[in-house]
Amino acid sequence: MRLKGVVLVLVLLLIAGTGSVFAFTVGVTPPVLESKNQAVDAIIADINFELNELAGDFERQLRGETDGLARFSNPKLLARGFANAGA
Repeated sequence: MRLKGVVLVLVLLLIAGTGSVFAFTVGVTPPVLESKNQAVDAIIADINFELNELAGDFERQLRGETDGLARFSNPKLLARGFANAGA
């Protein structure tokens, strides 16, 4: 009787383990992993955005164009920017 219980538990564990392996191979991810993946994707997107901004600033400096901060160091241009923004 005790052996049947042990065998039953082992079979249930085998079925549960096979189901989880099958779920991962099919591409079904648990909600916890999915939310973590979304958070990682958002962080990667932010890093890519910042790197693209830095690359654009570097390219503009190589071409001899003024960067965005130099534009705002001029008070007249700064005031014009605020006026255009409706502030």
